[in-house]
Amino acid sequence: MSRIFKAIDDDISMHVFLLIREFGSSSDWRQRYAAAMSLLQMVEYDDDESHIDQVVKLVLPMLKDFHARIRYAAVHVVGQASAEHAPRIQEKYHEALLPALMGVLQDSDPRVGSHACAAFVNFAEDLELEVLLPQVATLMEPICRLMASSSPLSREHAVSAVAVMAGVVGEDFVAFYTQVMPLLDQIV
Repeated sequence: MSRIFKAIDDDISMHVFLLIREFGSSSDWRQRYAAAMSLLQMVEYDDDESHIDQVVKLVLPMLKDFHARIRYAAVHVVGQASAEHAPRIQEKYHEALLPALMGVLQDSDPRVGSHACAAFVNFAEDLELEVLLPQVATLMEPICRLMASSSPLSREHAVSAVAVMAGVVGEDFVAFYTQVMPLLDQIV
Protein backbone atom coordinates (compact mmCIF):
# COMPACT_ATOMS: atom_id res chain seq x y z
CA MET A 1 0.00 0.00 0.00
CA SER A 2 2.76 2.46 0.81
CA ARG A 3 4.15 2.10 -2.72
CA ILE A 4 0.71 2.74 -4.17
CA PHE A 5 0.27 5.91 -2.12
CA LYS A 6 3.74 7.14 -3.07
CA ALA A 7 2.93 6.56 -6.73
CA ILE A 8 -0.40 8.38 -6.61
CA ASP A 9 -0.12 11.93 -7.83
CA ASP A 10 -2.29 14.82 -6.68
CA ASP A 11 -4.77 14.40 -9.56
CA ILE A 12 -5.55 10.83 -8.54
CA SER A 13 -5.63 11.63 -4.83
CA MET A 14 -8.14 14.39 -5.57
CA HIS A 15 -10.43 11.77 -7.13
CA VAL A 16 -9.88 9.41 -4.21
CA PHE A 17 -10.95 12.12 -1.77
CA LEU A 18 -14.00 12.93 -3.92
CA LEU A 19 -15.05 9.27 -3.75
CA ILE A 20 -14.44 9.16 0.01
CA ARG A 21 -16.57 12.29 0.46
CA GLU A 22 -19.31 10.79 -1.70
CA PHE A 23 -19.27 7.47 0.16
CA GLY A 24 -18.96 9.27 3.50
CA SER A 25 -22.21 11.14 2.92
CA SER A 26 -24.16 8.11 1.66
CA SER A 27 -27.30 6.94 3.43
CA ASP A 28 -25.96 3.38 3.23
CA TRP A 29 -23.84 2.64 6.32
CA ARG A 30 -21.71 0.20 4.31
CA GLN A 31 -20.57 2.98 1.99
CA ARG A 32 -19.81 5.26 4.96
CA TYR A 33 -17.87 2.37 6.51
CA ALA A 34 -15.91 1.92 3.27
CA ALA A 35 -15.10 5.64 3.36
CA ALA A 36 -13.83 5.37 6.93
CA MET A 37 -11.72 2.32 6.12
CA SER A 38 -10.26 4.18 3.13
CA LEU A 39 -9.28 7.00 5.46
CA LEU A 40 -7.65 4.44 7.74
CA GLN A 41 -5.54 3.17 4.85
CA MET A 42 -4.53 6.71 4.02
CA VAL A 43 -3.30 7.54 7.52
CA GLU A 44 -1.34 4.30 7.63
CA TYR A 45 0.45 4.71 4.32
CA ASP A 46 0.28 8.33 3.19
CA ASP A 47 2.76 10.85 4.58
CA ASP A 48 1.50 13.86 2.61
CA GLU A 49 0.48 16.43 5.24
CA SER A 50 -2.23 17.95 3.06
CA HIS A 51 -3.81 14.51 2.66
CA ILE A 52 -3.72 13.91 6.42
CA ASP A 53 -5.35 17.30 6.95
CA GLN A 54 -8.19 16.19 4.64
CA VAL A 55 -8.47 12.88 6.48
CA VAL A 56 -8.96 14.66 9.80
CA LYS A 57 -11.62 16.93 8.33
CA LEU A 58 -13.46 13.97 6.83
CA VAL A 59 -13.29 11.75 9.92
CA LEU A 60 -14.59 14.32 12.43
CA PRO A 61 -18.26 14.07 11.36
CA MET A 62 -17.98 10.28 11.31
CA LEU A 63 -17.29 10.32 15.06
CA LYS A 64 -20.91 11.50 15.47
CA ASP A 65 -22.47 9.16 12.91
CA PHE A 66 -25.71 7.50 14.01
CA HIS A 67 -24.34 4.03 13.18
CA ALA A 68 -22.01 2.49 15.79
CA ARG A 69 -19.87 0.75 13.16
CA ILE A 70 -19.06 4.08 11.56
CA ARG A 71 -18.17 5.66 14.91
CA TYR A 72 -16.00 2.65 15.74
CA ALA A 73 -14.19 2.90 12.40
CA ALA A 74 -13.76 6.66 12.78
CA VAL A 75 -12.27 6.17 16.24
CA HIS A 76 -9.86 3.67 14.69
CA VAL A 77 -8.80 6.30 12.13
CA VAL A 78 -8.15 8.85 14.89
CA GLY A 79 -6.13 6.36 16.92
CA GLN A 80 -4.06 5.30 13.92
CA ALA A 81 -3.51 8.89 12.77
CA SER A 82 -2.45 9.83 16.30
CA ALA A 83 0.16 7.09 16.31
CA GLU A 84 1.39 7.45 12.72
CA HIS A 85 1.48 11.24 12.54
CA ALA A 86 2.41 12.28 16.07
CA PRO A 87 3.02 14.92 17.25
CA ARG A 88 1.68 16.86 14.24
CA ILE A 89 -1.90 15.57 14.66
CA GLN A 90 -1.92 16.50 18.34
CA GLU A 91 -0.35 19.92 17.82
CA LYS A 92 -2.53 20.91 14.87
CA TYR A 93 -5.85 19.25 15.72
CA HIS A 94 -6.11 18.94 19.50
CA GLU A 95 -8.83 21.60 19.62
CA ALA A 96 -11.06 19.52 17.33
CA LEU A 97 -10.03 15.95 18.13
CA LEU A 98 -9.87 16.08 21.93
CA PRO A 99 -13.52 17.15 22.38
CA ALA A 100 -14.59 14.69 19.67
CA LEU A 101 -12.81 11.84 21.47
CA MET A 102 -14.33 12.94 24.76
CA GLY A 103 -17.74 12.61 23.14
CA VAL A 104 -17.20 9.06 21.88
CA LEU A 105 -15.70 8.01 25.21
CA GLN A 106 -19.28 8.35 26.45
CA ASP A 107 -20.78 6.47 23.51
CA SER A 108 -23.97 4.48 24.05
CA ASP A 109 -22.27 1.45 22.47
CA PRO A 110 -19.72 0.07 24.96
CA ARG A 111 -17.44 -1.23 22.19
CA VAL A 112 -17.21 2.23 20.65
CA GLY A 113 -16.48 3.78 24.04
CA SER A 114 -13.80 1.21 24.76
CA HIS A 115 -12.20 1.70 21.35
CA ALA A 116 -12.35 5.48 21.85
CA CYS A 117 -10.41 4.97 25.06
CA ALA A 118 -7.71 3.10 23.13
CA ALA A 119 -7.59 5.88 20.51
CA PHE A 120 -7.39 8.43 23.31
CA VAL A 121 -4.28 6.65 24.62
CA ASN A 122 -2.58 7.05 21.24
CA PHE A 123 -3.71 10.66 21.00
CA ALA A 124 -2.87 11.73 24.56
CA GLU A 125 0.64 10.29 24.60
CA ASP A 126 1.86 13.23 22.53
CA LEU A 127 -0.31 15.99 23.99
CA GLU A 128 1.26 18.88 25.81
CA LEU A 129 0.58 19.32 29.52
CA GLU A 130 -1.15 22.65 28.90
CA VAL A 131 -3.60 21.02 26.50
CA LEU A 132 -4.46 17.91 28.53
CA LEU A 133 -4.48 19.22 32.10
CA PRO A 134 -7.64 21.36 31.79
CA GLN A 135 -9.50 18.33 30.38
CA VAL A 136 -8.45 15.65 32.89
CA ALA A 137 -11.36 16.22 35.30
CA THR A 138 -13.88 15.89 32.45
CA LEU A 139 -12.11 12.85 31.03
CA MET A 140 -12.02 11.01 34.35
CA GLU A 141 -15.78 10.34 34.48
CA PRO A 142 -16.08 8.29 31.27
CA ILE A 143 -12.69 6.66 31.79
CA CYS A 144 -13.56 5.63 35.34
CA ARG A 145 -16.86 4.26 34.07
CA LEU A 146 -14.89 2.11 31.62
CA MET A 147 -12.58 1.00 34.44
CA ALA A 148 -15.65 -0.25 36.31
CA SER A 149 -16.93 -2.08 33.22
CA SER A 150 -17.40 -5.82 33.16
CA SER A 151 -15.41 -5.95 29.92
CA PRO A 152 -11.74 -6.82 30.49
CA LEU A 153 -10.78 -5.00 27.28
CA SER A 154 -12.58 -1.82 28.38
CA ARG A 155 -10.84 -1.96 31.75
CA GLU A 156 -7.47 -2.48 30.05
CA HIS A 157 -7.96 0.53 27.78
CA ALA A 158 -9.15 2.65 30.69
CA VAL A 159 -6.16 1.76 32.86
CA SER A 160 -3.87 2.63 29.94
CA ALA A 161 -5.67 5.96 29.54
CA VAL A 162 -5.21 6.75 33.22
CA ALA A 163 -1.52 5.86 32.98
CA VAL A 164 -1.04 8.10 29.95
CA MET A 165 -2.87 11.01 31.58
CA ALA A 166 -0.80 10.60 34.76
CA GLY A 167 2.35 10.51 32.66
CA VAL A 168 1.48 13.66 30.73
CA VAL A 169 0.21 15.78 33.64
CA GLY A 170 2.69 14.43 36.21
CA GLU A 171 2.25 15.70 39.77
CA ASP A 172 -1.04 17.36 38.87
CA PHE A 173 -2.60 13.90 38.63
CA VAL A 174 -2.36 13.49 42.42
CA ALA A 175 -5.74 15.23 42.72
CA PHE A 176 -7.36 12.27 40.94
CA TYR A 177 -5.81 9.43 42.96
CA THR A 178 -8.83 9.12 45.27
CA GLN A 179 -11.06 8.70 42.24
CA VAL A 180 -8.82 6.14 40.51
CA MET A 181 -7.32 4.03 43.30
CA PRO A 182 -10.52 2.24 44.45
CA LEU A 183 -11.19 1.20 40.86
CA LEU A 184 -7.63 -0.02 40.41
CA ASP A 185 -7.95 -2.03 43.65
CA GLN A 186 -11.06 -3.73 42.27
CA ILE A 187 -9.30 -4.61 39.04
CA VAL A 188 -6.24 -6.03 40.76
